[in-house]
Amino acid sequence: MRSRSKAPRLYSRLLLSELIILICMIVILVMINRESRVEAKEVSGADSLLNAISPELPDSTDYSVDFLIGKTDHPDFIMVRDPRYVFTDMPVHRLVFEAFKRMQAAASRDSINLKIVSAARSWTKQRSIWEARMQGHGYRGNLSREQKIVIIRRSLRYNSMPGISRHHWGTELDLCSVDPAYFETTRGRKIFRWLSEHAGDYGFVQVYTAPEIDSSRTGFFSEPWHWSYAPLSKPILTQYLQKVNYTHLKGFSGDDLAEAVNVIQEYVGGVNPALK
Repeated sequence: MRSRSKAPRLYSRLLLSELIILICMIVILVMINRESRVEAKEVSGADSLLNAISPELPDSTDYSVDFLIGKTDHPDFIMVRDPRYVFTDMPVHRLVFEAFKRMQAAASRDSINLKIVSAARSWTKQRSIWEARMQGHGYRGNLSREQKIVIIRRSLRYNSMPGISRHHWGTELDLCSVDPAYFETTRGRKIFRWLSEHAGDYGFVQVYTAPEIDSSRTGFFSEPWHWSYAPLSKPILTQYLQKVNYTHLKGFSGDDLAEAVNVIQEYVGGVNPALK
């Protein structure tokens, strides 16, 4: 009798063990599935703009020439006043600002402090910057054509003529400082290194890269502070190069020589290939 009673007990124990194993496997699968959904949710936010950076991203927005050259704002421009994000009040495209806030939060976790120095600029604002730069370089109406071109090119090292600045689009951010020397400091190098490694995760691409990165790039000098929100700026650049011509670039010092300097092809088009 004893030998017969052991079999059912042994069988029951085996069933119990298998049931426990099955329950554990179900719990593990549920946890894995939950983590996958969380990760997918995190990626589907601004981080899904990794997909948006793709050239295959469809864009149906038809931008006017006035918008492209900074003479009218986009309805999605907002005014940012919060000193946590900007040094002074400034307009920026709503989607760009949302992406920046996510990037800033990630940088902060790595002890990097990102802050916006400059964002969207109107044609009028860019004209005042341009005129000050040209006057500083000694531009006068009685100079020879060759002398004027030299001064224009010197002014174009770090400054845009009104009408050719990417800042008109609200997609561009100057971060932390616009002084090249700042990015030679320990802090500046650390910031640029972080941006180079992580900004792309949030849709931002450095616009004017250094010659050692791309020796074929033309136009403006390298700007380690200037980052563009690629999902928006890529289709805008495409339309700019299709729609804007030199008849649209008038009303400022040197406008009669804009074509001679080839500013549309050499400067507007002289960007990081990742933005084309």
